[in-house]
Amino acid sequence: MLSVSGSILQQDIDIPTYYMYEEGWSRAYGWSWYDGALEQYSMSLRGVNNDLTFIKRKEFSLNARTSLWDQKITADASFFINSVEGGVIEATNLFPLYLSTGYPDASFIPYINYNNTRRMGFDFKVNLNQRVGEVDLNLGVAGTYYDTKATRRSEVNEFDYQNRQGRPADGLWGLRSDGLFQSYEEIENSPSQNFGGTVKPGDIKYIDQNGDGVIDDQDVVYLGKNGWYGAPFTLGVNLTAKWRDLTFFALGTGYFGAYGMKNGSYYWVSGDDKYSAVVRDRWTEETAATATYPRLTTENGDNNFRNSDFWMYKANRFNLAKVQVTYDLPKHILHNSFVKGCSVYVSGANLLTISKERKHLEMNVGGAPQSRYYNLGVKAIF
Repeated sequence: MLSVSGSILQQDIDIPTYYMYEEGWSRAYGWSWYDGALEQYSMSLRGVNNDLTFIKRKEFSLNARTSLWDQKITADASFFINSVEGGVIEATNLFPLYLSTGYPDASFIPYINYNNTRRMGFDFKVNLNQRVGEVDLNLGVAGTYYDTKATRRSEVNEFDYQNRQGRPADGLWGLRSDGLFQSYEEIENSPSQNFGGTVKPGDIKYIDQNGDGVIDDQDVVYLGKNGWYGAPFTLGVNLTAKWRDLTFFALGTGYFGAYGMKNGSYYWVSGDDKYSAVVRDRWTEETAATATYPRLTTENGDNNFRNSDFWMYKANRFNLAKVQVTYDLPKHILHNSFVKGCSVYVSGANLLTISKERKHLEMNVGGAPQSRYYNLGVKAIF
């Protein structure tokens, strides 16, 4: 079976508050121009835009479904395009500078419909049903892959590599690193890094993207898909095996193609912060050839502790999400009983994570630890 569907919806899900089309005013206190008392004044927070409207959500999907060999194999697949258009922003780049001021923090710039974001991908599901001897087997595989693109953004960047438009909307941005400085001579012969503090051997060395001899926010580039928004490819595998009154079920889930940033307090240690295990591999003159962590510092560490590919990791993982064994009491045991059905089960959840970054993915800092769950239960029908 083949099907095609499309729609254009008006939505307000991504509109953060109410009455954004109206002008906004506020009162505040400030000093007058002469040496006088504190005065009260009114200021504009935004301009009016009576043409502000809902955000358009345009969707198109092509779907296919099949069942083969007396339903031994069933499969579903779909290709989809989703375009969210007219995202509401305060587009300061599209209006003259004199319509807003720094002090007081006033603005006559209205909210407008502008940002567009596209998501495109496919999903699939395949189920195999087979009887092997006295065992009924069911194997299912399902997955989704999608890509995002910021198709329109209000931005003014000097360098094209910093434009968000045309790149993934769920991008991870930061600096490109080039190892650790090994000597003062190397620092003197490299672009200056202007992130505060004195750069010393053992600090992270960054790449000068625009060749101006200075490392600053102008050298921030796109690094990869941000796993905080979800992985581009998700996979689910389930297996059910039933033999007489005994049923075994297992579910695995996978997430692939995204990156994360090790930028929490466990990794970014400076000043009088408590040390974590990762600092054991810090840079010193003796460990210069093998160090995987920058030098320790009692200062703020601003040069090292900022988003860059030095701290980036692949967030690929496969989880054994659930395993359950169920035993259904035979019907003849319950014959002439007020109990119509009864089963006993034992299950476990979050049992295993397979990943190069397993220790990091299973670690919580400053919150409750992650847990594995085991259940023993009875289900009865009366």
